[in-house]
Amino acid sequence: MVAYLFMNRVELYSREGRLLRRFSVGGMVSEGGEEDDRQVPQRTYFRKVLLDAAGNILLLGGNQAPHPGRDIFVRRRDGSSIHTFVLPSRTRLIAAGENHALYATDEGGTRVERYILR
Repeated sequence: MVAYLFMNRVELYSREGRLLRRFSVGGMVSEGGEEDDRQVPQRTYFRKVLLDAAGNILLLGGNQAPHPGRDIFVRRRDGSSIHTFVLPSRTRLIAAGENHALYATDEGGTRVERYILR
């Protein structure tokens, strides 16, 4: 699974490397304008992507998300939306835990919060 940092695109691949499907996430902020291809783009769409225990895809939104660093987009493997929720504070990383737990670090990476997904 690949979530692109600078494009609103998520791709799922087979173990053999064959592209299975590609999708984007609706609701991202659209700023328009051209990026300078000689510099790293400032617009980011995803900060982190992971699979939960049920095989759902969780995407942490970047600065193009409605709530940068706080939006979690939950998608099925076919790309269809299950749910979107907003964390109470900005986070840099997320990780899945046992019993529907979601762990999130603060922006500085010094504190970890634990959430239960229902």
